[in-house]
Amino acid sequence: MKTLLSHACVILAWSTLAGCVATSVREPFPALSDASVMGMTRGPSESRLQWHEDAQELRTFADRHEVEAEVLLQHPVPTDARLIQQRRALARQLRAAADQIDKRADEMP
Repeated sequence: MKTLLSHACVILAWSTLAGCVATSVREPFPALSDASVMGMTRGPSESRLQWHEDAQELRTFADRHEVEAEVLLQHPVPTDARLIQQRRALARQLRAAADQIDKRADEMP
């Protein structure tokens, strides 16, 4: 039982670290960046493409959280029920944000 918990914690720690590294390397969402401050402007098609890429990345993060929840579900520990719920809720929120980003990208001129 202790081994299963340690494996789940290792998987969770690695995935969290990988997510933190991946998000720190990427540039911010186009909606949150100021192009005039950056000294460059993007054309509509480039911005739209970037928004779709950002939405896909959010879906990838959502998939990772779902996998983590499934791993924790397969190796239940009394304290894991809340963590599983949190992972699934975060996955839903990430997918909803991705859908909103895609919708806004499609509405761009």
